[in-house]
Amino acid sequence: MTEQLDKSKLVKEVLTLGIPFFLQEIIVVLTSLFNTIFVNPIVSQKFPQWSQYVITGMGMAFQVHFLFTLTVAGLVFIANLFFAQHYGKDKLNLVKKDYHLSIKFVAVISFIFFLVSIIFSKQLISVFIPGQTTSIYYGSRYLRLFSITFLFTGFSLIDYALMKNTGLEKLATLNSLITLIVIICLNLLFYFVCPIGEDNIDGPALAIVIARIIELGLNTFFIQKYDQVKFSFKQFIKFDNELFKQYLKKIPVVLSKTSWALAFISTSVILGLLGNKDVSYANSLTIITVNLIMCIPNAMGPTFGIIVGRRLGKDQLYEGFETANLLLKLETILMIVCVSLTFISLPITLASVNLTDAQQYYVTSFFIILAFVFIARSFNGPLANGILNAGGDILYVSILDGVMPWVIMIPLAILGVNLNWNPIAIYIILQLEEILKFPLLLIRYRQLYWVNNINK
Repeated sequence: MTEQLDKSKLVKEVLTLGIPFFLQEIIVVLTSLFNTIFVNPIVSQKFPQWSQYVITGMGMAFQVHFLFTLTVAGLVFIANLFFAQHYGKDKLNLVKKDYHLSIKFVAVISFIFFLVSIIFSKQLISVFIPGQTTSIYYGSRYLRLFSITFLFTGFSLIDYALMKNTGLEKLATLNSLITLIVIICLNLLFYFVCPIGEDNIDGPALAIVIARIIELGLNTFFIQKYDQVKFSFKQFIKFDNELFKQYLKKIPVVLSKTSWALAFISTSVILGLLGNKDVSYANSLTIITVNLIMCIPNAMGPTFGIIVGRRLGKDQLYEGFETANLLLKLETILMIVCVSLTFISLPITLASVNLTDAQQYYVTSFFIILAFVFIARSFNGPLANGILNAGGDILYVSILDGVMPWVIMIPLAILGVNLNWNPIAIYIILQLEEILKFPLLLIRYRQLYWVNNINK
């Protein structure tokens, strides 16, 4: 009876923390999702300029945003690690220091991404689809406006991490929901009521920019009014050398996330080297769906990390271990959901846009491959970004994420391009990382190095 009660409480805890994380992931993906919706036959009648070139260009712009999000996610993972364990130990003074140091790191990264995206937008898009002039034009144009969000998104993600660790999960959920509604309403506004320009390419980007500004404003208001930890400029300009050294020890997770993101978007670069527009377009459509479904395991990563980290921070090591076991059983159910959604999404994607026979072939093949990859990918995120991270076992995960793709998958795929292998075979090679990584993460989990209280 007690075990059943514990499971019920755990499920409630997962939902309380997981829903706002899930909403945040959805918000990120909505950018590309709306692009897909806008190029369906009905919308194309309103803006005939919108075509596969537009969605290919915008899809590649979203890859730059994906790189930014994964880099910031590394900082958020570190912040969650310290937030969860320090707050679990009631060390509020350390949580305050964690928060302000995290903001410093995010400020630097956000400004760098913003400047590079503004100045080198055309060059960045050209990396993914060399020679595709029309798509490069639309992609770089979209990226220049969209990059403004980099100045706000990173700070909001740190704010969300703080709120979820300090008992303000409901407010985090509320703000995520508000942001989601604002994005949807603004996209509809810019499309149906007041389009921007003759082709309205800038409409979706402007909708995201406005929504992100509102999101950060609300997060700031909630924290300053209701949180025990509040932003202080005086605290922000202080430098805590000891805490900075502790963060530097965990910085490999940021580098590994950036490296993994580069490897992930290299999929588009390598497929672009094939010079096959049908493959590039099919990959753009597939990426949108993959990112949408990945919202589930992506949300479970930090959720599991906070739940397990709180117990480890209180020195409840056995309870942390048992909780992790239960969470992985729950993830088995979510894995089945992810695989099912992949097969369900295939006919919806095929029906939502006009595709040639070749494009339908590649989209169908990519979806089937990804359905099997999701079996491993659904566990990799919660294990690497959640449970192992909760106990500070970061180096092992960082090596897997940062090194494996560049040692095996990327070189083999480039070899396949040079030898003119079938695009499907190259795509399979590019997805092998998740399958190979799963048993290695599982072995590490069973070795119990992650069962650790970093407060000691």
